[in-house]
Amino acid sequence: MGSAEPEQQLLLPRLDPRGRVSDWPSATIEELLEHSVPLRWWPRLVAWESRLLWLLSGSSIVVSIFNYMLCFVSLMFTGHLGTVELAGASMATVCIQGLAYGIMLGMASAVQTVCGQAYGAKRYSEMGIICQRAVVLHLGAAVLLSFVYWFSGDILLAIGQSETITEPGQLFTRGLIPQLYTFALTCPMQRFLQAQNIVNPLAYMSVGVFLLHTLLT
Repeated sequence: MGSAEPEQQLLLPRLDPRGRVSDWPSATIEELLEHSVPLRWWPRLVAWESRLLWLLSGSSIVVSIFNYMLCFVSLMFTGHLGTVELAGASMATVCIQGLAYGIMLGMASAVQTVCGQAYGAKRYSEMGIICQRAVVLHLGAAVLLSFVYWFSGDILLAIGQSETITEPGQLFTRGLIPQLYTFALTCPMQRFLQAQNIVNPLAYMSVGVFLLHTLLT
């Protein structure tokens, strides 16, 4: 404790209280946080930390929102066809598509974990191999899930849905089979890029895909 206070007293005069924390070297900030920080520095340090978090997570939030909006737009236009079609599409989205996306996202979470470890260890070549293997595994899962999509009507009947709802639901789900393979390709690549803190291109692509999907729908 006795040696920490003199070090802090030597450090604080070198910092400009009117300056921006983002302009300080990261080593200086880490050195400052190792000691008890005066209360007057807390707002600036909290703002600096929040800014870093939003820079990293902001693009990921945009990706998640616009990926969800794809299903929303599809259901919105399906509702113009009638209430029965909307009910069938909604059941297919919740039961069938939700199951498939849950499996895909669960597999992709392992990609982000392993790629993040490889990136931290600076084994960049291994990251590409991991991503390629993940794409192959996701495509294999997509082939198996295609049968679930194709026979989704029988699955909906098995869980107690009426034939009036299952027929449009099955038609809607079969139309989503190409989207399943697209998701199998993009999901590992997204985690591959996120492990390297490359998130802005993903946000741009998500917005572009959303606009194209809305126009085509």
